[in-house]
Amino acid sequence: MGKGVYNGAFDFGSGTTPADVPGWDRHGGGGSAEVDTSAHQLVLSSRQDSAGGFRNWRRHNRLFIPKNATELQFSYRVQEADAAQPPNADHLAVRVGTEVIGGGTGQEIWLNSVSANWVEGRAVIPANLRGSVQTIAFEIQQGGAALNSSVWIDSVRFKPMFPPRPPPRPAPRPQPARHRQPADQHHDDIDHQHHASHHDRHHHDHQQLHLHDARDNHNDNHDDSGRIDHHDGQLDDNHDAALDAGGAGHGADVKHRPDAGLPGFYIGDVSLAPGRPKGCGASRSS
Repeated sequence: MGKGVYNGAFDFGSGTTPADVPGWDRHGGGGSAEVDTSAHQLVLSSRQDSAGGFRNWRRHNRLFIPKNATELQFSYRVQEADAAQPPNADHLAVRVGTEVIGGGTGQEIWLNSVSANWVEGRAVIPANLRGSVQTIAFEIQQGGAALNSSVWIDSVRFKPMFPPRPPPRPAPRPQPARHRQPADQHHDDIDHQHHASHHDRHHHDHQQLHLHDARDNHNDNHDDSGRIDHHDGQLDDNHDAALDAGGAGHGADVKHRPDAGLPGFYIGDVSLAPGRPKGCGASRSS
């Protein structure tokens, strides 16, 4: 199949009935040239038909020419050559509608020598014919006194037929887990240091507050001289009783009994109630 030209490769048609060539008869199409059913190609020749005319032309029925179709391409092969020389030799003409686009002045396809192989033919489609409905025709035009050549036509097509397709879209790739950027980690480290520093300052202030409270209580105890003097005698009795009972030497830490009147005091390394710094209680020298 030709691109954009139905039966452009001449896969369908009857060699004995020239009128029965799908795509190339009726609806504006027709002609006397036959189709070689074994080789699947159109044969334009100097042979005469039953009416006395030549089998030298075939026209495709009306078809749409794509807007982007810049050329009509086809393959041809000269089977019988005209003995005359250009410009008196036979030549191949290509028409779109009534306009000759191949084989005209300056672009003739001369049929004065036999082709060893298939030749690629191109005919430029004028811009004013693109995007319109037209017919396509191939014809051997006589150059001299008689028509003496024969040519095969095959693979009739437009170029380009369709605009280029965009490249296929790549399949979506799984998104990787977002890794923390160094800048984010840097900000987190700064925030962590800030909170840690704030916590340390808060803890330090809390310790300082307890220390000031302990010092204030210590000073209050020492300033309350009447209370300390009132218990001088009792401290002496407690000290003597502790030495007699425990056999501890001079300077030993002896805990005062709860009923002695000063709960929480120690003799020697004297401290206040639990949580108070050591050395803040009353002590006596021996």
